[in-house]
Formats: sequence, C-alpha cells, structure tokens
Amino acid sequence: MSYKKHKLIFENWRKYLSEEEEQADSVSSGGVSAKELLKIKLPGFVAKMNTNKDEVINALLKGLNDGDLTDDAVEIQPTTVEIRSLRPTQAEVVFGKSVNFAIQNPKVFMEQYESNGPHKVGAPTNNAIITLNKKFIIDGHHRWSSLFCVNPRATIHTFNIQANIYPTVALKMVQASIKAYVGQKRLPMAKGGGINLFKMNAEQIKEGITTLVTDEIAQEFVNLGYADTPEAVLQQLITHYQQSVSMLQKNKPVQGATPRPPMPQTDAPAGAKVVAGGDTPAPLQPLEKGQIDWNSPHKTDKK
Repeated sequence: MSYKKHKLIFENWRKYLSEEEEQADSVSSGGVSAKELLKIKLPGFVAKMNTNKDEVINALLKGLNDGDLTDDAVEIQPTTVEIRSLRPTQAEVVFGKSVNFAIQNPKVFMEQYESNGPHKVGAPTNNAIITLNKKFIIDGHHRWSSLFCVNPRATIHTFNIQANIYPTVALKMVQASIKAYVGQKRLPMAKGGGINLFKMNAEQIKEGITTLVTDEIAQEFVNLGYADTPEAVLQQLITHYQQSVSMLQKNKPVQGATPRPPMPQTDAPAGAKVVAGGDTPAPLQPLEKGQIDWNSPHKTDKK
C-alpha cells in the first residue's frame, strides 16, 4: 500500500472516531432511556455503550428486570438463506475482502462455483453469518459478498434473528448483546477502508482480477477444469466477476447503512463460535434470552 493511501485510510479512521465521540456526547448526560439510546445513529450508539456508564447499562442491558421476563426475548435460529435475497446494512464491502480469498484458493472457488450449497463460508469457528428475518445482513457482509461474487445463486448458513424491527435498530440490539457478553471491555471494531464493491465499475474489476491471477493460480484453475488455458482462465474470471458484482450492486444497502467500523463483530469476542448449524453464538445469547431491553415495558419507565 502506498504512503498516500495509508495516510488517507488513517485520516478517515481518525475522522470517524471523532464523529463517533461527538454523537455519543450529544446524548443528555442525565438519565437516559432505551428508546432514546436506540434512536442514536450506530457510531454514537457504540461510543455510548463503550462509556460503561451505569445509566446506559441500566437502560439497555436490564431487560430481565423490567417486570416482564418474555417481552424482550428474541428467537434466533440456525438456518440457510439464498444470498440473492439479502440486503446489506453495511455501506461498504471491499474488493480485497470479497474477492482475494476465492481467487487465491481455486479449490474453494470451484466448490462454491459448482454447487449452490448451502455453504459454510469462513474459518471453522466463524463460518456462518447473522441475518434479520432472512432479509437483511447484520454481521458477515464479507462472507456474504465473497460467496455472492463466486455464485450469486448459492445459499449460505446463517443465524437468523426473528423480530419485527428495522434492520438498523437490530444492529444496535446486537451490539448491546455483544456488550452484555464482553462486560467492561470495549466493543470489538474492525477498520474500514479499501475499494468498495458497491461503487466499482467493470474496468476496475478487470484490473483487480488481472492483478490477482498469477500464472500459478491460472494453471491451478486449468487443472481443476475451469477453462482450457491460463489465458482463458483470466478472461473467464474477469467476465464472471464483472457479472456477479453487477448483480451484487443491485442489492443496495438499506437506508441508514454505515461504514464498517461501528458494525457488530459477533465472532470477535473470545468463545463466540459462530458455527454453522450450531448453538446460538455466545455474544447473541443475551439478546435471545431477553436481556437487551429493547421492547416495552422498560426498566427505566417511570412507575
């Protein structure tokens, strides 16, 4: 990465942190309610959670003490979803995290290319994504985009949250659940930056694929039967990714989608285990059990 690009990413990251702190400070310092907190934009909400102030913890993480043990419980089920049916809640999915792995691992590419699955995408302890109502991606955007770029007709393993809420509110509920799991530690966050697939054109995709496909990789694709010659492999991959990214771009992020940094990182805390078909990941269990006070009655309601 060039110095100028590195500097730009650093400056954007610093600007994001500054905006996050400003949004957190914009909330009154007096008693706050869950309703107020859930209205804050996601960056400010994350910053507010990271203050560890009693007023925030009491407002959001005491759903089991609000007089109703069931009102906040959320059904979360392991299932599978067609990736074409999902809309992102993240404003960016970057080329490097969506394309590089499959291109550089032709066997993985061919497995996903030749079968609609359902597929487990990622490391063994993090090979599912998190969705809302089988319509919206809450966590795992790059696992989704990676599979979409290889096979837009594929299905993917997911832990699906079933709740009658807007997806950007679900992001905050999941972040609150992760906070309940990690305790006094700060919420895990990922850095942004990179070339956004949602904004790439055909020529940029061609350039990116051409850079990735070495002679060795092209020959491995030939050996696996993808095309007859290394030259044909390159041309076929360029065309394939141009078409699949064009399809992906039609699944536009929802209104209110944010860049990557404040988004939930369900797999990041120790012991998370986002394992396809397995038990509800530990950081989502507080939400499943009703600990996140997102629904009325609220513990902070005036009696």
